[in-house]
Amino acid sequence: MAGQAPTALAYPAANAANPFSASFYATQAALQFSEENILAAEQRAQRQANNSYEYNRSVNTRQAPLALSRNQNAANSQGLAESGVLAKTQGQTQTQFAEKASRLSEARRSAVERAQQAESTAKGNFALQTNANVARETERQLAEAQKNPPASIGSTPANAGGQRTVTGPPEAGGVVPYRETTPGGSVAVGSATRAAREARERAAKKATVG
Repeated sequence: MAGQAPTALAYPAANAANPFSASFYATQAALQFSEENILAAEQRAQRQANNSYEYNRSVNTRQAPLALSRNQNAANSQGLAESGVLAKTQGQTQTQFAEKASRLSEARRSAVERAQQAESTAKGNFALQTNANVARETERQLAEAQKNPPASIGSTPANAGGQRTVTGPPEAGGVVPYRETTPGGSVAVGSATRAAREARERAAKKATVG
């Protein structure tokens, strides 16, 4: 049984609040262009297979009774109309046209299946390449955030001796997810902790009063 087709990961639009890099979108545009060309070619192949089948089937359907009529006329001219020779000839002719119709149908089925398989492969490859592109961009953003952490995660730890480590690229609103380890061993994951917010608020009030 065929495995489940891969699914492309979602990524922010170029005009989103926190978009990916220009190089990411350039790579993604090239991937999409390639996929669209492949899909268009395979759809043309399917149309051509169907059109060819319909034309040849029509020709075969028209020729069958004409061939049977020629057999009949030949038998009449030879005085064999009532003999078993005509019946045998007619049976052979009908078999030949039936076999040709079957071959035409099989040729169309094979061509359409090949095109559909190529479409499925192209879509799967696009999803895998998109996911690789997203992974590279996420790693790049993570490395950038670790080198230059935004002020949104705070510059002064709320717990003396605590340590914060960025764990992902900036999320909506510019908030950077991080892990905070305190001397006591507790760990807080996500946006700024309540203690950190309160510490910043107290510092802001003190600066205003001063």
